[in-house]
Amino acid sequence: MEAQNLVDTKMLRHNLKHLFGFDDFRPGQFEVIESILRCEHVLSVMPTGSGKSLCYQLPAASVPSQTIVVSPIIALMNDQVMNLRASGVRAETIHSGNSREENIDAWMRFIASAQLRGSWDPLRWPSAYS
Repeated sequence: MEAQNLVDTKMLRHNLKHLFGFDDFRPGQFEVIESILRCEHVLSVMPTGSGKSLCYQLPAASVPSQTIVVSPIIALMNDQVMNLRASGVRAETIHSGNSREENIDAWMRFIASAQLRGSWDPLRWPSAYS
């Protein structure tokens, strides 16, 4: 499937409502999400409380492939993963606050899930990063 065909507005709005409980996007969110789903490079500077997290959570929850999000804030990461799991979205955290075994287990669950979906190929990078 080509990147420009990945943006399904109806599905995004469905997931926005059913996974996150919102009826509509905040200003700028849809444009950021649309760009992410088109595999475009995105830099979005938004104020606190404007919904930046949704800009990567909704695309990750709306595509069949695995997604890795890198975040420097462990407390925020833990809170977001807890909320994603409560919504039925598979999510893991790997960070310095976990034991080595917890991080290995989380990584192995991530790989196993990707392999079940047929989306794990550690030697292939998305074309957006070529």
